This record gives sequence, structure tokens and C-alpha cells, in this order.
Amino acid sequence: MKLPWPFSKSRPTIAATVVPQSKRPRRIRHGFDGATTGTLYSRWLTLDQKLDLELRSSLPALRARARDLMKNDDYCRRYMNLLLQNVVGLGVQLQARISDSNGKLDTANNRMIEDAWWKFTRKGRTSADGKLSFHDVERLVLKGAGTDGEIFIRKHVVNSEFRLEVIPADAVDVRYEADLGKGRRVVMGVELDDFNRPLAYHVVTRPQSSGEQRVRIPANEVIHVVDPEFADQTRGFPWIVSGMRTLHVLKLYREAELIAADVAAGKMGFFTSRTGEEFSAIAVDREEEDGPLITNADPGTFHELPEGMQFSTFDPQHPNSSYAPFVQEVLRGIASGFGISYAALANDPTAMSWSALRHVELQDRDFYRTKQAWLIESLHVPVFEAWLEHAMLSGALDGKTIPPSAFDKLNNVQFMPRSWAWVDPLKDIEANREMVRMNVKSLTAVAAEQGSDLEEVIKQRVKERALLDAAGLPDGLDSRVSPAQADDEGGQPVNGRPTEK
Repeated sequence: MKLPWPFSKSRPTIAATVVPQSKRPRRIRHGFDGATTGTLYSRWLTLDQKLDLELRSSLPALRARARDLMKNDDYCRRYMNLLLQNVVGLGVQLQARISDSNGKLDTANNRMIEDAWWKFTRKGRTSADGKLSFHDVERLVLKGAGTDGEIFIRKHVVNSEFRLEVIPADAVDVRYEADLGKGRRVVMGVELDDFNRPLAYHVVTRPQSSGEQRVRIPANEVIHVVDPEFADQTRGFPWIVSGMRTLHVLKLYREAELIAADVAAGKMGFFTSRTGEEFSAIAVDREEEDGPLITNADPGTFHELPEGMQFSTFDPQHPNSSYAPFVQEVLRGIASGFGISYAALANDPTAMSWSALRHVELQDRDFYRTKQAWLIESLHVPVFEAWLEHAMLSGALDGKTIPPSAFDKLNNVQFMPRSWAWVDPLKDIEANREMVRMNVKSLTAVAAEQGSDLEEVIKQRVKERALLDAAGLPDGLDSRVSPAQADDEGGQPVNGRPTEK
């Protein structure tokens, strides 16, 4: 076939071979590369089903393995310790913010709520068994989320006092499924309505070996502490799920390298015969009369080999030079799945510069803040509201009964989790000072970042200045400059604001 050339009549025509349509190779393409099929993806097996169906069969094994890792794996325990230290710390503090009709802080009611809550959170006053403080409950909830993905808190009234009962995740029977009719069904021990709203929880009260029994607990008596990742998710799964397999294999690899290093440190060897015949002479040190020749090597000593024998060394080199880089690379992937930096998980900041370390430290803190917000919303808020409702009606607030109409007024509190010291104190303080001066940040926000309440800080500073004035001592921390001094020094700041000369 001749193809015309439109630009030049003198240019020769080009001959082309037309391949029949039926003989052309067909390439099947999808809209998404991730949905491509073929040999390369043959091991990428997935199930297109609801998450609850996957959890029903996988959850017991996931939790058992997660608990085993938490007990026996160094890095898994490191991750949990980081969560406990940075999310809970010394405990989440309550700050009452109740206001009066004039919009001012109601000091009396604020003090009443804070004192009564402090009594409830003490050791032995929080749990129904009289063993736990509220800080213990915080830590148990975080541990349960890490290994089980969820935990249950049941509300009780014991001897007219509000108490909590911590129910582990496996106590809500994941094997129990039932269709109760009228739009009610039980999914993995959780009774739901047509809108998937929990109606009750079916809790195993006696081990299976002694005759298993289940108790139906209404949902209004239970706080289900869970951080769901999917909209159709009824039960939680371990936070460490993405790194469990890798952690287990890495643990086995490290154990094998440790054993190999122990063997390599022994510098062993073997006695061999040049002729290949069995040695029959008297051994230097023999365990059995007819057993193999065994000699112990002591430091600084030499043995004379028996006639006809030679020594072959066995000198394995472990761990080799690739061990550390390999473990680091594996841990980077695990840390990414856990949501924290490699430097934090491996406790290894040595390979990072100061600026890089500061960057990852700030990222880690953002991760911990999201977990703090989740913990407060999932645990502290519902517990406080249930406690406040009972305290108002039982006379636990200053020994008097308060009508339910005052609930919304008294339920004006703020939970303050732990904070962190500035990564670069001088630069961060100067940055905060500049933002406050520019009116783009408040002193309240600066104090909150440090885990403090501005009102309490001001009260403490007033008391400190009064004590110093009474003793006739100057306040060495007072950086205020008088207007006269500012004028003399050319417009220096007065109380944080620049003056005009």
C-alpha cells in the first residue's frame, strides 16, 4: 500500500505492512494499576467481603499473637511503653471551666467539681473491685487497644458510689452470632439494631472449661472504647496488626543471630585424621572411653595433638556486617506501620542530625496528640458525664443533691493531657513570644501546649510576687521595663509590647 506524502511530491512513498486485527496482541488494561491481574500479582490474594466477616475468624488468633508479642518482643514492648509515656503520662488532668451568669469563672463550683473528681480518681475509689485508680484504668485501656484493639468499661453503683469495671475484649464472645428477630441481631457478641447501633453486649462470665455462661449487659451500662478504621466495623483489632508478622520473623532472625554469635565466640574446631582412619590413641580429655576426642581450650594454653591427628578450625563470622543495616531497614517499615519514627521505636537517634531528629520528634508528638484526643473522647468524656450525673443525684458534690437541670452547666470541663518540653527551648519561646505580640496566638494556647492552665499560672505568679514583696526580695524573673527605662533605651518592649520613641 502506498501512502501519499502531502508535504513533498518528490519524497518517496513509504510502504507499510498492515497486520490483521485478529493477529495483533491484545493488552488488557484496567482503570487502576492496583487491580491488574497476572503472574506478578498471583500471590496478592484478597477477599471482597465485609470486615466483620474477616474479623469473625481472624480476631482470636490476632489477639493471641499480639499479646504474645507484647509479652516477649522487645520492640513491641517499646512501642507500648512509648504510648503509655506520651499519651497517658502521669494522667489526664481535669480542669473545670464553669461560668456564672455574668460570664466569669464560677470559682466555687469549679473547685467543687475538681475536688469531687479527684476523690473519685484515687486508688481504690475508681474500680468496682477496689484495686484500681483512674490512672490505672487509663493505662489498661491503652494496653487493651494496642493488643486487642478495644476494651469495655462497665458502669456500676457500689454502696451508693459510682465505680467502673474493666472488661477485657475477649470476654465479649466473638463467636456468638444470632438473629433475634425484629431487626435485632448479635454480631460477634454485640447486639445491634437495624442502624448498627449497639443495644447490648454479651459477656462470658465463666470459662468454657467450667461451663460457659453469657450475661447480656445493656449498652447504656457499657463504654465500648474502640478506634474504628472502617464504617462497617463492629469490633476492634490490634493496633500493631500491620507489623505483627514482620516483628515475629525479625524476632526469630535476631535469636538465630544471637545463637550464631555465641557459637562464633567459642572458636571451635575438629580433630581429623590424615589417613582417614579412626584415632585409637589415648585422648587428652575423653568424656567416654570409646567416645570422640574432646579437648577444652583454656586461654593461654596449648595442647599437643596426638599422632596422626590434625586440627581444623570452625570459625563462623556472626553477626556479619549486613546484620545492623538489615534490622534497621526492617524496623523502619514496622515503625511506619505503628505511626512513629524509627528513632523512637528502635531507641536509636545516633544516625540522625539534630534538625532531622527535631523534625521526627515533632511528627511523633502529633501522632501522640491524636491518640490523646481519641482517649479523651472515648474514655474520659463518657466516664465523666456518667460520674457527674450520679454525683449530682447522690449528693457526692459537697453533700447536696443538685437537680438534673444543672447538668449542662456543670458539664463544662476541659481534660488536659500531658505535654512536652520544647524541642529547642530558646527558639520556641522566642517564636511564641513573637506570635503573642502579633496577636496571632494567645497566652492561653501557649500555656495549654505546656500542659498548664493560664489562670492557675497567673494565680501562682501573684502568690509568688506577694511572698517576695513581703520578704523584701526582688523578683529575679520579672523582665518588665518601666516606661522611663524604655524611653532611655530607645523604645524597648514594655510588658511585651514595643513603645514608640
